[in-house]
Amino acid sequence: MNKTNNKPAQYLQMSAEFTRLEDWLKVLTSTYSEHPSRSLAKVILYYVNRLIKHEDIIQAPDKRCDYFCMHKYWLWLIENTGYQE
Repeated sequence: MNKTNNKPAQYLQMSAEFTRLEDWLKVLTSTYSEHPSRSLAKVILYYVNRLIKHEDIIQAPDKRCDYFCMHKYWLWLIENTGYQE
């Protein structure tokens, strides 16, 4: 709970920058589903890392957990998938 407005943390307004990063991540993952490549997976991992390190992540612990899981997944994918580029 947020002490100032008694709303659960997941309902707090995220900054425009954080929202923009999430929007880019959606575009990138959608593009990846149609055109997978190692370079695109690395860009996705970069954006996931930026979200994990963003100061707004403190306001949304559920998202933090989600992004840590995504980080592990994309890192594994980059290291273990035989891309043809």
